[in-house]
Amino acid sequence: HTTLVRRDHAAIVTTIYRNPEDPGAYTALVMAHDPKAEARYRDVFVAALAPHLDGTVAFEPSELVTSSDLQRRRR
Repeated sequence: HTTLVRRDHAAIVTTIYRNPEDPGAYTALVMAHDPKAEARYRDVFVAALAPHLDGTVAFEPSELVTSSDLQRRRR
């Protein structure tokens, strides 16, 4: 999955977390500045995951409020 995203979806940033108490539950954060690229990526993402899922993929909109990654780093 990581290679596919880097190669075919360079405009997308994906971070995936797994729930340690429920190893079958994942949360994926997807950031895209291009709505068309995001729509294409959603289709690829769901197609790649579908064979491995017991349930469905749910998409919930959100917006970035702040992140430690946005702060300047001391050198």
